[in-house]
Amino acid sequence: AVFSNCDLMEANFYESNLEKMQQERPAAEVGFYEIEGSILNITNVDLDQSDFPRTKINASALFQNTSPFSLDWSFNTTHLDNKFLISGEFGALPATAMNPFLRAMGMGAEGGIQEMYFTFTGNEEFLNGDVLIKYDQFKIILLKEGSREKKGLFTALVNLLVDNDGSSGEQNQENIRVERIKTRSFWSYIWAGLKSGVKETFSQL
Repeated sequence: AVFSNCDLMEANFYESNLEKMQQERPAAEVGFYEIEGSILNITNVDLDQSDFPRTKINASALFQNTSPFSLDWSFNTTHLDNKFLISGEFGALPATAMNPFLRAMGMGAEGGIQEMYFTFTGNEEFLNGDVLIKYDQFKIILLKEGSREKKGLFTALVNLLVDNDGSSGEQNQENIRVERIKTRSFWSYIWAGLKSGVKETFSQL
């Protein structure tokens, strides 16, 4: 099966996700646009066969209508605990595109991310994996509670963790573990893993 923006299936892959992580901050909107992809091995025939095929989903989109994004997701429909493997890649992402959702975590940014990769495995209970971020002249700004003002001293301390001399750098956050909130969507679950990786990598909070 193949899907694109003109297909009804887009509703299952697009998530304009309004999240409010701190009560005093505005909600963050996350958007994926120009979605295209394919789905392989959708079947419920011979569920008891030993080599039952994994369902595979490949998709591409523009994250925040700016950054190229690709996704590979696979699972076996015979697994009752809904085990899955999902990985993805973000292309160049400027701080202006990140700040709307970083503010929900009490942070802002200057500069930009060159690439970001993630790989997660999970089930109905927990997600585990890692996030790798490559950046260029990237600065994190910690915001005061209830405002968009910078926390001067704390921002300086955080930026000691990031290479800001004009050369490239990277940070790899491993052993991410997130518990699923079962009243929220699968995509909210994956987004929680990404947020955990970003927050732990740059804020060390």
